[in-house]
Amino acid sequence: MSIRMMNPVAKPHREALRRPVRIEELHGRRLGFLFNGHVSAVKFWKQIEDLFSELYHPRSVTSLRKENTFAPAAAEGEIAELKTRTDLVVIGVGA
Repeated sequence: MSIRMMNPVAKPHREALRRPVRIEELHGRRLGFLFNGHVSAVKFWKQIEDLFSELYHPRSVTSLRKENTFAPAAAEGEIAELKTRTDLVVIGVGA
């Protein structure tokens, strides 16, 4: 599994077009969520987590969320830990 993040403040450059990776089966997989904790989307994000759990019955769920939207992004160690504990990570709302 790989996590690709783009820095919105870096010098712009063109990303090579890559076809999305199709995930054949989600049932029983280790699922992760990465969310920046923005107050306008907390309830929505919780519903997304609950929906994925209900639909796909993951073996485990790991959530990484900033408690303060204005805090720096997750440390590289936290991202690396998330990568080792999950098969798929859903990233959203400014994460």
